[in-house]
Amino acid sequence: MVERKSKVKCEDREYAGNLPRVSIIITFFNEYKSVLLRTLHSVVNRTSPELLKEIILVDDFSDTDFLDKPLNEYVAAHFTNVRILRMLKHSGRSHARMLGARSATAPVLVFMDSHIEVGDNWLPPLLEPIMLNNRTVMCPIIDRINEQTLRYQKVVGGRGAFDWNLNYSELPRLPEDMKYPSEPFKNPIMKGELFAIFSKFFWKLKGYDNGFNEYGGEQFELSFKIWMCDGEIYDAPCSRVAHIEANYRKEDDAESKPQKFILRNYKRVAEVWMGYYKKYLFQNNIKYSRISTGDLTKQKAVRSKCKSFEWYLDTVAFDTKKKYPPSLFKYAEGAIQNMGNSNFCVDTLSRQVRSTIGVSSCAENLASPHEQQFWSIGWTQDLRTSDDEICLDVPMRKINARVKLWKCHGQGGNQHWIYDIKTKLLRNGSHGKRCLEMLPHNMHLVVNKCNETKQYMKWIFGFTNRTALENMLT
Repeated sequence: MVERKSKVKCEDREYAGNLPRVSIIITFFNEYKSVLLRTLHSVVNRTSPELLKEIILVDDFSDTDFLDKPLNEYVAAHFTNVRILRMLKHSGRSHARMLGARSATAPVLVFMDSHIEVGDNWLPPLLEPIMLNNRTVMCPIIDRINEQTLRYQKVVGGRGAFDWNLNYSELPRLPEDMKYPSEPFKNPIMKGELFAIFSKFFWKLKGYDNGFNEYGGEQFELSFKIWMCDGEIYDAPCSRVAHIEANYRKEDDAESKPQKFILRNYKRVAEVWMGYYKKYLFQNNIKYSRISTGDLTKQKAVRSKCKSFEWYLDTVAFDTKKKYPPSLFKYAEGAIQNMGNSNFCVDTLSRQVRSTIGVSSCAENLASPHEQQFWSIGWTQDLRTSDDEICLDVPMRKINARVKLWKCHGQGGNQHWIYDIKTKLLRNGSHGKRCLEMLPHNMHLVVNKCNETKQYMKWIFGFTNRTALENMLT
């Protein structure tokens, strides 16, 4: 446990003189030359030589010319404690990091991305807590590098959280944390896998899950594992590392990867670490039922010696549980059948995000239709597709406003929907004065001022929780 000290400012803080040395592991894949070199020079220039034993660059099978022989020559000409390892095939960040960790020789491992810039004196705030407790995992506050100007932008920092699709978010620091704003504070979920960890503790946890594909889920697997297996994660406000925005990077991000890779990784995390609560993840996306996790024997062997996920939620991530309460509850789900013409149901038409949608012939089973016609309204009171990540949105406020598919944000507004079971109207927006309507002459789905006399504005769900819907409207 990291004890509270004082309100001493970061620039006035002194650290122990016998801090452990580190091996810094930086993985990259097709990174921009200027970005990678900025990262490398930043780490070397702003890290005390007494603390830096080595930097290990791990190339995840890049195919950019500079990242091959020219990079070897550049490193040899400018650095004495930097070496390069290369993957034999493109395998993803976690596999590349494991290669670097196996080669590391220092007592503390620091994992970094290849598109960062460290702040002044960034390392001692991470090392001192680890020296005092070798089961403490330390993360810097991750600032931003503007994608357009490449300027450094500071952020406040908060406690990592997640919803039941494993979407990462941040919640405010606890009131007791803000009494000592420069002191490390507990974090249930590390933000972006920029962290320092005692090497022996990393290997006791068996490192990263070697069954992961490509990218996705690493921060959740590591965070659950650390907390549940007698470790702790802290963020250090006096350690600042800035991270370049995703849409400027050449390296692929999670959203560009095939969804099946990410879902497979998430399912592995859930099956091993989430226990009873895994059902809240699986019920939100029917695709999980068709995904195989592969062998989980090694991961479950580690898990068998650790605390429960319920303990984690109640003791560590209690604010996450309050913000995103686990629930199988649905107000309504299934197909949405039009009462003006009962042959037609709301359908995504297999279209992508930001596209308009329409209607098509209803599936035979309205309670359990095919994916394109499956919709649900849950506790967030939005209208979600079968994968529970895409919502029906109304971006325009005009007559015959078209409805579109949009990534769910859970904040209501244009994505707020309530089903009025008495009138059969699907009301949109916080005031509920506009309703979903099918235009019979062109089969468009639009939103207009609610009118109980319009049959094409009335809808029937495949399944409804009548009592809950009636209570919602009272």
